[in-house]
Amino acid sequence: MRRRANYEAVPVDTHKGEQHLPAYEAINANAKCPALVDADVTIFSRASAAADGRRLWAMGLCCARSDGLSQDLRVRWSPSVHKAEFAIEPIYYVMAWACHRRCKHCYEDRFRPYLRKELAGVVEEAQRNFPRIIDNFPRRMSYVDPAEGPGQHSEKIGRIVLSGGESLLDAVRETVTYPVIERLQQRYANEGGVKIVVQTTGDLLTDSIVDELLQRGVYMISVASVDDFHVGLEGPDKQQAFVDKLSAMFDRHDMRRSGLSATTCNWHEEEGPLYGF
Repeated sequence: MRRRANYEAVPVDTHKGEQHLPAYEAINANAKCPALVDADVTIFSRASAAADGRRLWAMGLCCARSDGLSQDLRVRWSPSVHKAEFAIEPIYYVMAWACHRRCKHCYEDRFRPYLRKELAGVVEEAQRNFPRIIDNFPRRMSYVDPAEGPGQHSEKIGRIVLSGGESLLDAVRETVTYPVIERLQQRYANEGGVKIVVQTTGDLLTDSIVDELLQRGVYMISVASVDDFHVGLEGPDKQQAFVDKLSAMFDRHDMRRSGLSATTCNWHEEEGPLYGF
């Protein structure tokens, strides 16, 4: 099923703190992304994809019941609207709330450091819920590129972006992140495949972790911390040194730097494994 849907996509750069601008807070007073304005109705989600399994979203507008994606769910990811089972590109999945940072610009106040029993509880929640969340993902992670002309549409392999919190924390990596990657690879092995992107702040990366991610078939490692809002990375000199250090690590593993931006749809044109900032 396909319907035409006219809308305007307005980028909000959370790295620059644009979600706190008065114009955006007039739409969503929680200063959370994303938000959808349709005539006199405003829809927004407090979290991108909840580790507790109560919410999921793809391109900002996909929600789920606690028992999984509903049959009549629609996802607006391009000027076309599709059934969720048919085409979603991408899914952004927050696996666990735990993070080693507490950033003022963050869109979710549950992303923070946790200790002892509280940390164990957050990890246990993620472990308990990720199987049913993944089992309710679309049957195929493929999509049709609307940029292709009429009658020329072909299926492309879609992406699932795994994030946190910090997905590479010691307490999360072995117990949640790696099992999630393995379950996703198994789920889509006979359904056209999937491109898995692991999003991280990057400061916990080591050669062994990069190797473990690549062994599990990760398509891309995306570093999302190179800005003045992350403590220790203030200013262009520190940021460039950080990028150079990680780039050298990625190069040692024969990874290539992505030449595309987050607003570009033609990810299928790049072969992995990739890294990006």
